[in-house]
Amino acid sequence: MEATGLTDILMEAGLVGSGTIGRIVNRKNYSRASASHKTVLEALQRLIVEAVLESRNETSVFESLPVDSKVDLRSITLTCPPNKEDLDEAFKVEAIAAYIEAYLEFKKRIRNGSLNKTAQFWTSHMDHVCPATE
Repeated sequence: MEATGLTDILMEAGLVGSGTIGRIVNRKNYSRASASHKTVLEALQRLIVEAVLESRNETSVFESLPVDSKVDLRSITLTCPPNKEDLDEAFKVEAIAAYIEAYLEFKKRIRNGSLNKTAQFWTSHMDHVCPATE
C-alpha cells in the first residue's frame, strides 16, 4: 500500500500520525486501519457523486428529489454495504433509482478504465474496502 499514496493521504488529512501509520500498513492496528479506509471510501464516493451530479447538470446532491426521498437515501448512504431491503425500497422511487443507476454506471465506467488509471485503481480500492452489492 505504500506506493499507492494512501499513507500520505491519511497523514496529510490528519487521520493518523506517523507512529500509527506503520502499524496500519503492517496490519497491527485493525480498528484504526478500518476507520481510515472507511474515511477514504467516503471521500472517494463523494468524488463520484460530484462527477455524477456534474454529468446531470446539477449543483447539489439530489436537488430534484422530494424531501421524503432524501430521508430514505440517508439510510442507504450511511451503511457499507447498503442494506438490501433499503436498496429495494429506494429503487421503488423512480427519481432515487435514476440517481443510483447513474452512480453505478459511472463507477462501472471508471472500473473499465474510461477515465484514467488512477481513478481505476482507487475504484478497485473502494471495492475491496466495501464489497459491491451490484
